[in-house]
Amino acid sequence: MDILRSVSLDRKVYQRDLIKGLGYSNKTIIEKLKTLVALGVLEEGMDKSINGKKVVWLKRYTPTSLGKWIVFLLMPPERVDAGLMEKILVELFGLYVRNAVELCKSYGLNPNMLKTVFDGEIQSL
Repeated sequence: MDILRSVSLDRKVYQRDLIKGLGYSNKTIIEKLKTLVALGVLEEGMDKSINGKKVVWLKRYTPTSLGKWIVFLLMPPERVDAGLMEKILVELFGLYVRNAVELCKSYGLNPNMLKTVFDGEIQSL
């Protein structure tokens, strides 16, 4: 949970910063990061940093669509910019709808029923 609370919705976070900032061993943080990547919550990558003549590769993490949802739920609302919140909600809702449509297709159901449910919920507001 501490790792996810340290991840930004719109910026990358570096493994070294997590190790410095959280009160856990390197091994624990690296194991948890690997688990979060394997679960599809975080994506990992490498960034090249040049310090004088020395080249250092930094491991970075960004939340996936699913990860953004989890990070979003852990953040206090006052820490989330309204424009960013709207962008994330649109992305997450699209992810949800795509998966719900695929589920309907798998069971031979008409995906238009989802629109009927959505329209009914909006009208009841």
